[in-house]
Amino acid sequence: MKNSLFAFILLSLLIVPLSAAQIDSLKQIRVSGGMSDPRAPGSFYDYWKNGIDVEIGADYNFNADFDFTAVAEFSSFPFAQERFFQKVKVNDYDVSMDGAATSILALTGNVTCILYQSKVNPKASRPYILGGAGILLSSISSYTINYPFAPTTEARSIYVVPCVHIGCGLITLVSPGIDWFVEVNYLYGVTTSQKINTDYSSIRMGIGFAP
Repeated sequence: MKNSLFAFILLSLLIVPLSAAQIDSLKQIRVSGGMSDPRAPGSFYDYWKNGIDVEIGADYNFNADFDFTAVAEFSSFPFAQERFFQKVKVNDYDVSMDGAATSILALTGNVTCILYQSKVNPKASRPYILGGAGILLSSISSYTINYPFAPTTEARSIYVVPCVHIGCGLITLVSPGIDWFVEVNYLYGVTTSQKINTDYSSIRMGIGFAP
């Protein structure tokens, strides 16, 4: 309960500057793609593989050093069947498994802080950090465990979890109105259990362009 309240308060504080911004403060649209790595809980780290990560966001500019970014990020993680069966020691019993991929949709609001910006060379790369909060929609697809005589099927499960988002990156001006960036992120599910796959890291590259 305390963790949920903390995430709600943090997200509310981040929404305040966005609600105060005017529509014409929209700086750019950003799109990116890359790879995600399962981190927690332990079963997520052990039994799911690295997956793909795609993101779309909108940057709202407040001054030269700070942006507010609304982000939708989707990651998909295939189930590591062989590793799972080796762990539970049933890999020699002609058992297989279909399905069980994890998908996570993260909706977050983040404040980005530019750490350094050259006044001499506007095309110089600019390092930045970011932090925010939001929600994770985590789902495990339906799956079937193919035992030799009695297959077992489980239905799709979906959970909604508050989260904290932290990251860092490097952004470079390509031409007026267009940037490219590389970014590393970590999503932390605030209220978690061994049944919910939440925490993951991602690395991705993308572009930002003025609308």
